Amino acid sequence: DEAKSLFSPLGGSWKKSGKLSKIEKRRLHGAEGKGRFKAFTLGRVVEWTVNYKNKNSYKSFTIEGKSDAIEFFLISNESVSTKKESGVRVKISELHKKFQLLDLDRTFHDLAPIFALYIADYPGVNISVNGNRIDPIKFIKNRTHYDLGIFHTKEGIFKAKLEIIEWNEFQTKQIHLCSEIGFPLYEFDRISKGYGDFSFSAYINSELFEKLEKKDQLNLAQLNEDVLKIFHNAELKIKKHFREIELKLSEDTISRWKAEEIYPYKEEPLD
Repeated sequence: DEAKSLFSPLGGSWKKSGKLSKIEKRRLHGAEGKGRFKAFTLGRVVEWTVNYKNKNSYKSFTIEGKSDAIEFFLISNESVSTKKESGVRVKISELHKKFQLLDLDRTFHDLAPIFALYIADYPGVNISVNGNRIDPIKFIKNRTHYDLGIFHTKEGIFKAKLEIIEWNEFQTKQIHLCSEIGFPLYEFDRISKGYGDFSFSAYINSELFEKLEKKDQLNLAQLNEDVLKIFHNAELKIKKHFREIELKLSEDTISRWKAEEIYPYKEEPLD
């Protein structure tokens, strides 16, 4: 019965009535019921296999939909499951075009920043590609939070926060516009200089970006005055953040030189 209500027409998402998942109490992304339909952009047939705990046993059922009959979903009868865990597996078939799996290094590089915040907050979440787990936690060097303040926009008054993740291994400089809970919605590709050699992903969180996404306006973020106002404010904060780190590194280097009696120099420089 619940599956029937959850796969109601567009706009029928159960997430509107809650901000946390029902079992694990994780933060939720999306509330318009659009997510289930995005799978059909990859292939004609989509099948969801749902596994869940029912008292002392586990049960499962499937939900199947087709892009050429998108208003209808076939829900199977539930059966006893041999898998002793809860979760959903999505299978997409009859693909619209041939897809080639990216090499694992490139796949990790692309996906790690997107899911970094969520996996850091919920380490029990497992995201895998072709059987290989995407685990960005071990590559996070530092994680810093900033409050950007309150902004008056054409859409209303919104708070904005900034989170910076510094990376240990791979090189990247990214700034993401995110939902209020930190789920990336749009990556800003217009990043100016002034970040030094630091590798980082920055996340600007605001309900404003969610509102623009629902109106299909977030893809024009780099032309939106209100978005640019928040973005430039965040840019200044990010650059200040790394300038302070550079200053601290310089001070530490000079302190080490003094301890090793390398600096200040005891002899006059030769001509």
